[in-house]
Amino acid sequence: MFAWTSANMVGTLGAQFIKIDSSLVHFALTAMFVYMLVMSVLVFSGGGQFLVVALLATQSSVSTILMMVFFLELRYALLGATLSRYLKHESNGFLAIFSQSMNDENL
Repeated sequence: MFAWTSANMVGTLGAQFIKIDSSLVHFALTAMFVYMLVMSVLVFSGGGQFLVVALLATQSSVSTILMMVFFLELRYALLGATLSRYLKHESNGFLAIFSQSMNDENL
């Protein structure tokens, strides 16, 4: 089993060596990739993604993160309610696609 030391990563640091197991590094990189993939699939809003990253950095609980993202994304309910009067005569298929692509981006 190969173990990385701080000397391998940074250079000679004297007598102190911090051993990092390569399987732990592999697991951490795989977990970060999976988190990135899941976040991209589940959270459409860039603002929500930034909020999750900021709350994870402060070690917030999962319930706090879910609640904060819910309140941040609640603005889409208001946007959808405002736009609904203009989309009354559209088909259900169009409304399903439109609802998934609705955002509040401005040029």
